[in-house]
Amino acid sequence: MNKKAMINLNKIPFIIKFYLAFSLIATLFFSIILTFFSNINEKLVPHVGWSPATTYMFSLAISIPILFNKKQDTERIIYRFIYGVIALHIIGIIYGLKSISINEGNNFNNPYLTVGEYRYIWVLVIPIIWISIFVYERFKKVLKSS
Repeated sequence: MNKKAMINLNKIPFIIKFYLAFSLIATLFFSIILTFFSNINEKLVPHVGWSPATTYMFSLAISIPILFNKKQDTERIIYRFIYGVIALHIIGIIYGLKSISINEGNNFNNPYLTVGEYRYIWVLVIPIIWISIFVYERFKKVLKSS
């Protein structure tokens, strides 16, 4: 087996592993629902939006360098990943809030235009929790040293 192609999980912090697992589950779940179960999708869209796993799917894409890194500068790559995830979630929050503001008007009884009462949790609360966790993870060493 080619050692260069092996995934290096030893140097990755637990929270990033957990986030990648969450991202994979969310991406697979919503991809399957959107593709094969339109009746369930119509019920979920008001609460999670049209493309609920986009941020997490892109997070998986930008995680490739961190997973396959064999260099000694893993910490720098981890920090770049954290900044990338934070940026993705900020973009997702902006897009989600814009989507909510556009679709809060008349929905013509169309489930794809309806804004459910739980959409704010998926669009705002969960990304803010992830951002907070990653900001804490990034500055944990700074807080310990001071």
